[in-house]
Amino acid sequence: MEEFERLTILERAQFLHDSTLSRHGERLAQHAEAMVQLREIAARQARLLDELRVMSARLIDRQDAQRDRQDDHAARMQAHEQTMQVHTEEIRLLRQLFEAIKEMLDRGNGH
Repeated sequence: MEEFERLTILERAQFLHDSTLSRHGERLAQHAEAMVQLREIAARQARLLDELRVMSARLIDRQDAQRDRQDDHAARMQAHEQTMQVHTEEIRLLRQLFEAIKEMLDRGNGH
């Protein structure tokens, strides 16, 4: 510390200035490194966002296709239910006819 006390005010100021410049240079270097890392992160985020948009578009397409399949299936099920109702009614009418024929046969040919 004695050596520092022997320095003139100008030398002290120069020493302080040099030290400050050195620290400032270190900070600038650190900042530059951080900026490079931030740019890399931003580039990765942009790529991930692009990938996410592509996946989102694909998912929407798949959902639309699935909805179309479900709508088609629902329409076919409705048509099937209508067909079943018609068949049920036809079977009911056939049973009535069968019962009427059976009753006629049971009575015989004697009118």
